Amino acid sequence: MQGVEQARLLTIIILEVETGQRVLYMPEEIQSEDVDDLILYLWEEGNFSCDCNRGLFFAQALGDMEREEQAWEGGCSEGKYRVEVRERDTARVIYTEL
Repeated sequence: MQGVEQARLLTIIILEVETGQRVLYMPEEIQSEDVDDLILYLWEEGNFSCDCNRGLFFAQALGDMEREEQAWEGGCSEGKYRVEVRERDTARVIYTEL
């Protein structure tokens, strides 16, 4: 709907490629007029496409504060993590790299 802000709760499956370990990351609600487009942009090209942010989310999902600090110090790269973004209520896949 044009001009109407929508809210969406997501579940993010994050795969650490090197180890094969997967975690579930449950971010706070995302709000936007074009929420699906925003989600696609963030995970394909935006800040959430970078390993530094994905590593941070991975560490937060584990509750590992030391690893969270290391994610910031590791610098930017691509390819260490893959993600799948789903609606939390319906499990509809919005974006996947898995």
